[in-house]
Amino acid sequence: MKYSPASIGLFQAAGLTAYVSIFALLVQSVQQITILRNLNLPPVLGITIFLMTFIISALICGSIALLYPTELMLADNKKEALRIIFWTLGWLVVFFLIMIIMVALIFAANMVTTL
Repeated sequence: MKYSPASIGLFQAAGLTAYVSIFALLVQSVQQITILRNLNLPPVLGITIFLMTFIISALICGSIALLYPTELMLADNKKEALRIIFWTLGWLVVFFLIMIIMVALIFAANMVTTL
């Protein structure tokens, strides 16, 4: 079954959003564990862990978003590859705006309950 560039972009953007959300939950859980157990990492170790996770995350995100378009480019289908990249970017903006709206609604609800 052949999917449209818009559908492929949607799947890729949803995959990226899911990956980033799961990663954020994992980092938050690790942070809570280190606070509860009063673990103090040396600054060099903390910076190294941060940079390594950043690099690994960039590779995973790049693979999710750019692997298929790269295959298309190498198969000399540049137009389709660019369409998929732009659709992925567009869907990412939509997901980002949805998250901003969710944060604003949560913030507004918290403001109402504290008054």
